[in-house]
Amino acid sequence: HGGAAAAHLSLDVRTRLAQLSSPDCAAVSLADACLGDPGCVAVARALKHPRCAATSLDLRGNQIRAEGAVALGAALRRNRRLRTLSLEWNSLGLFPEGVRSLASIFALGGTGDGGHGCNVTSLDLRNNRLTAGAGTALAGALKTNRALVSLDLRWNALGELGSKALAVAMEQNNTLTALHMSGNAASDATLRTIRGCCQRNKGRSAKSQQKTSSSSSSAEGRFASSGPSLSSSFAMQDDAAAAAATTAHALNAPSSPSNRTPLDPESLEGATSIIQALEQALRLQRAEAKDVAERLEAETLSHTRTREALTTAQEDIS
Repeated sequence: HGGAAAAHLSLDVRTRLAQLSSPDCAAVSLADACLGDPGCVAVARALKHPRCAATSLDLRGNQIRAEGAVALGAALRRNRRLRTLSLEWNSLGLFPEGVRSLASIFALGGTGDGGHGCNVTSLDLRNNRLTAGAGTALAGALKTNRALVSLDLRWNALGELGSKALAVAMEQNNTLTALHMSGNAASDATLRTIRGCCQRNKGRSAKSQQKTSSSSSSAEGRFASSGPSLSSSFAMQDDAAAAAATTAHALNAPSSPSNRTPLDPESLEGATSIIQALEQALRLQRAEAKDVAERLEAETLSHTRTREALTTAQEDIS
């Protein structure tokens, strides 16, 4: 069935699809390829191939519906290498069966369930018309998923009901550090809860990394014969971490006493401020463009007059 579907795809799309069966291709893009469900079935078949080494797959804008989503979910049960998956602009919310199928696969993510889970760490579901029902299904997955680190649900129709379900689920999730929720008509209280849980998980992740770093430092002491290069490497990591912390502090530092908290783009106030700033930048650009156009018009007029004067002078000489 997947082979028959692939036969109806364009040569360019089939070439890109073949990359999924390559042991040397890590990132595969099939964005805006008009796959539809038949093409997505072909993608699912390729993901199951033993030689598939892709860690990143872009399926944006492919008119994927229920059948394609179900096939993709089944493939993710088998594929253990894929880490980044984009399904943006596919209107999956119009087909609850497909959303439920994907959610059920992600519910197993990272559990080590005999190879039947899903190891994807970054999932993009922006602009998919996801409703409250989809939010509830995804919330059920987040309660048990231990692989996802980033989930993008911006510009859907989850509403307060679906968003609240996700907020409650995040209380039980320890791994998701980024859950993007702009454009879902969620209340500020719900968004604060989600952000708080993400910050908590970031802290846990940082502590885990520090623990791993400490263990590595101990190993360095036990195996000092490996030379100074190892200690230099840890020193560079510490310097990089300090620089990153300094940069983050600088970015979040208030520019004036009246602005003590950085604006959050996912809050109404933050979004309004960002829009106003963009409008101001646009006005400045338009003013600059108008000034350039006026100067160009003046220079053109001056050039025309000069050329006419020269022509007249030449005619007088003749």
